[in-house]
Amino acid sequence: MVNSCCAISCRLGYKDEDEPPDVMLHRFPEDASVKAAWVKAISRDDWEPAPHSRLCSLHFVASDYVKETRDTNQTRQKEKSGGLKRKILKKDAVPSQFPNIPKYFSHAMPQQRSTAALSTSRLAREMESLQVATKAFLSADKIQSLGWLKDQLQKETLPSSTNVKMESSGNCLNIFGLSHAENDGLMVSYNIQISSTLHYCLFLDGNSLPQAEISHILNNDTFTTVSQVINAVAFMNNKASQENTADEHIELGIQHLGVARSKGQETVLFVGAT
Repeated sequence: MVNSCCAISCRLGYKDEDEPPDVMLHRFPEDASVKAAWVKAISRDDWEPAPHSRLCSLHFVASDYVKETRDTNQTRQKEKSGGLKRKILKKDAVPSQFPNIPKYFSHAMPQQRSTAALSTSRLAREMESLQVATKAFLSADKIQSLGWLKDQLQKETLPSSTNVKMESSGNCLNIFGLSHAENDGLMVSYNIQISSTLHYCLFLDGNSLPQAEISHILNNDTFTTVSQVINAVAFMNNKASQENTADEHIELGIQHLGVARSKGQETVLFVGAT
């Protein structure tokens, strides 16, 4: 029966040494990864534990153990002492105490945290960072004044045909969408007017558009953020492009009809969206 410790310089179990009380000898764990950690901690060159190898409890710390009661006496179990208990080595415990070898061989093992604890803590930090970033974005996105809005829009990447003009009075900001006219000049295809109170009006080809047209962007008659204005510009630019495309189809159809009539052909013309 093996009754000595395999750790370097540990004299537990030798006849010429006094054994400390309550010291236990532990078998090497069956789990391959934990067993490898034991071997690494023991730091013996080119050594593998034999089936009879043992390591004593002097090389572990108190947190490596759990106390388990095996007492069947109900009276003692109700006492503060909790009845008779014995120390059980945790399955994932790794030895860390080797006082008789150089310090660089011995180091305290960090206490392992559960995966759930790590994930919860990391998620909490990420959520906090996201909330801070969201708050900072919303603060920076809020419109401060018409002049400030004009400066911000000029920094943004708007459609190339977009012009931003401020009235000399400073009480109205106009955002124009320009397109080519028949005479190769430029014409205003859409216009967004924003007052000093941030109320707005929409115009497409000179006709007023109801605010319900951009209800998917904001549900009131006032802009509050730069993002809302940029989204409104993108919507109006897209709507103007669709109107221009429809006009081009109609004009092309009329031209084809005129050519057919000049040739005396009977033509049926369908004009519609594809």
